[in-house]
Amino acid sequence: MRLCGIADEPYIGSIGEDWASSYLRASLYGFLNTCRAVLPHMIGRRYGRIIAIGSIIAGKYDFGRDKMSLRAASKGGVVAALRPVAAEVAEFGVTVNAVSPGGIAAGAMEGIGEEGGPAMMAMI
Repeated sequence: MRLCGIADEPYIGSIGEDWASSYLRASLYGFLNTCRAVLPHMIGRRYGRIIAIGSIIAGKYDFGRDKMSLRAASKGGVVAALRPVAAEVAEFGVTVNAVSPGGIAAGAMEGIGEEGGPAMMAMI
């Protein structure tokens, strides 16, 4: 299982290229790089399990004041990649799945603002 992300996403209009690249590298490319690193070993053993972390935000369009555009794009990319990756490695006994949790009471949730909390709870 691989879990990685960046909290406190700013408004999309204020995000610079470096910040956006860092975010996508951590979330979307992190999943793809993990697959690239472990799949040769799993295929060699003809057994393996990859469990990615998606997010319910990938299928939602409003998260209160905090739109979380990059989070939705990166987590949506992870979820979109699952089926093709799973199909590529199924014949080798490797499965690829994801869990897509809602909000988790952790430090990252502190930055969602007053409107974000009720919006997040409404999605659950």
